[in-house]
Amino acid sequence: FDQYKYDKYEKIEFDINSIDSAFMKKKAFKGMEFVFDRMDTSRITGKTYLPIFINETLSEVYGDNTLPKKKEIIKANKNSALGEGGDMVNGFLKDLYVDYDIYKNYLKFFDKDFVSPLSTTGINVYNYVLADTAYIDGKYCYNIVFYPRRKGELTFKGDFWVNDTTFAIKKINLQANKSANINWVKDIYIEQEFDVVNDSVFLLKRDHMMTDFALNKKESSKGIYGKRTSLFKNHEFNKPKVADFYKEEVYNPDLSIYKRSDDYWAANRFEKLNKDEANIYGLLDTLATVPKFKMYMNAATVLASGYYELPKLKMDFGPIFSTFGYNDIEGIRLRAGGR
Repeated sequence: FDQYKYDKYEKIEFDINSIDSAFMKKKAFKGMEFVFDRMDTSRITGKTYLPIFINETLSEVYGDNTLPKKKEIIKANKNSALGEGGDMVNGFLKDLYVDYDIYKNYLKFFDKDFVSPLSTTGINVYNYVLADTAYIDGKYCYNIVFYPRRKGELTFKGDFWVNDTTFAIKKINLQANKSANINWVKDIYIEQEFDVVNDSVFLLKRDHMMTDFALNKKESSKGIYGKRTSLFKNHEFNKPKVADFYKEEVYNPDLSIYKRSDDYWAANRFEKLNKDEANIYGLLDTLATVPKFKMYMNAATVLASGYYELPKLKMDFGPIFSTFGYNDIEGIRLRAGGR
């Protein structure tokens, strides 16, 4: 299509995983033991995890393939982090998760090119097994299981359902090869669902990606699950916009998008939050009343931003990392600044 538009709902969640009794007894959690009442077990990895952060975004996406240009207009954003900071959190999350297309020969994650199981050269690195057939949404589909031919290559294992006439993917699950060597990343898992409209149109309607970030590859090592789930609907095509519409918006002063009511979210989410996701908001509200947690959050905010907030003066002191310096010619250098 020359032009397209769709509505998008995206939620990103972070969980601490591989939690054991020794971890729960650490002094750092004294007075906050109640957080571990909210632990759960991953259906994918079987590990225990504690949800700690969620970010939700509702937006409209416009694109013009003749220009080519794309624009995303955020309608609402909600995150469980304390304070506002919607823009800063969103910016970090956008850098962390990039879009990918399973129909491409290679899928790039964390600067590594994985061979897609749908690649035109996939037969060189994957084994394929026809496992089942079924009707899905009125479409006759084959279920094909795939797994790597060799260890040590940037490949996946998993399965997909493919339509028998259009050869369009209906559903696909991918899990990165365990021997893939990516710094700080222990596991990557992807689920996608498509709406097969006709012979030439098949639209992505649900995309879920989970990444296990850890300092080392040991199975018992603690890490962070990063989960992104995106849902798409209300597609419209070939309705052109003027070129100026796609000009980059440097700053959006409308802060109301970060303050939508709970009723608004209940009415506009594409899917309900599950128990874990809903609990995160309540957990942070409770933790906000714990003095020790406030201290941790303040320290983390200072380290992340480089500034120390002075609410009474309505200013921030910093950047703190430039406060003290030293070199052989000038010796000790002290610097004070603010914003």
